[in-house]
Amino acid sequence: MWRTAISTHIGTKALVRGYELEELIGNLTFTEAIYLVLKGELPTEKERKMLDVMFVATIEHSIAPPSIIAARAVISGGNSLNVGVGAGILAFGSAHGGALEDIMKLLQENIDKTADKIVKEYLSQGKRIPGFGHRFFKDFDPRAKKILSFAKELGFYGKYCKLAEDMDRDPLSYNALITRTIAIAYALKGITEEAEHVGVFLPNSTSSVKIDPISYFS
Repeated sequence: MWRTAISTHIGTKALVRGYELEELIGNLTFTEAIYLVLKGELPTEKERKMLDVMFVATIEHSIAPPSIIAARAVISGGNSLNVGVGAGILAFGSAHGGALEDIMKLLQENIDKTADKIVKEYLSQGKRIPGFGHRFFKDFDPRAKKILSFAKELGFYGKYCKLAEDMDRDPLSYNALITRTIAIAYALKGITEEAEHVGVFLPNSTSSVKIDPISYFS
């Protein structure tokens, strides 16, 4: 039998993390509801605002990403929208959309090391540091800059954000450039230590996978 700790039905009432769904409707924002479903508790006002910042930062990526191209290509073959969206979601991987998980792992394994040591270790192994560098932004990623500024304002700029910026400034990193992805990951670590909560971004990061193909029909 299927089991879940997230929701249940008791008679005619639907319960989400112990709250009656009808009481949540109209009283919670979408961001607050996602946080509740994932963490089992309501966010503080600062946590909600930080997540809103992250959601907006990941809402659209233009037509260049593999997920958008995959969705459009499949739909152009005569398939329905849901099939195209499925193809777009399947295009997410370690090189596209999956960097957040890699960064969270990097944080867990290296938080006690200096930025210089981390950079040297990655370079000596010929490995690319996840979340750093962007093909369009050469000097700085304005999205990352904005996310980190809100992290400072809302009290989520901690050791993880500092480590990211130290790594970016490390002379061996050749101006590695903090991207939006790593800014989100480090700010998220200020909200929760649980890496699996990276899943909070999947509904939003797939929004453009759904919306862009819709424009194909318009």
